[in-house]
Order: sequence, then structure tokens, then C-alpha cells
Amino acid sequence: MRGGRNGYSYNSFENCTHSFRGLLGSLATAGAMIIGFGIIVPTGRRMAGIAAGFEGGPPTPEKAQELQGMSDRIRTLTRINSIVLAFATVTMAAARFI
Repeated sequence: MRGGRNGYSYNSFENCTHSFRGLLGSLATAGAMIIGFGIIVPTGRRMAGIAAGFEGGPPTPEKAQELQGMSDRIRTLTRINSIVLAFATVTMAAARFI
């Protein structure tokens, strides 16, 4: 059903998913959610679990190296996620307004 002025629909989701750009943006958003909630959050929880095991003392060199590796992984994935979300924003805006 078409509504709004001049018979155009104002349903943003409908408009965005009916174009290739909107579909790309939607897929990029889903990918960002998978990266964020599927990889970054569990890695942070593992880091917190390891850090809780120190009990006020310094970490062993092995644990410190493991924490540094996890921290680097989170930093890299956060940067990638930011780029993916920026791409999603641009493609969905292009699908909506161009």
C-alpha cells in the first residue's frame, strides 16, 4: 500500500532494501553486528576473566602476552567495524536519497 504525498511511501526500511545500495548497507550492518557482538564482546569477556585471575599481583609473562594479543585483536576489529558501519551509513543514505 502506498501512502504519503504523491503516492510515495515514507517507510525507510522498505525504500532502502529495494535497491542494491540499500541491500549492501543492510548486509554491512549485519556484518558489523556479527563482528561486534560475535567477536569483540566475547574477546573482551575473556580478557576480563583472565585479568580477574591476577588477584592483585602482576600477570605472568604468558598471560600478559595473551592479554596484549587480545587487546590488539579488539583494536583491529574495532577499526574494521567503524569502516563497515561508515560504509553502511553511506550506502543506506544513498539508497534513500539518491
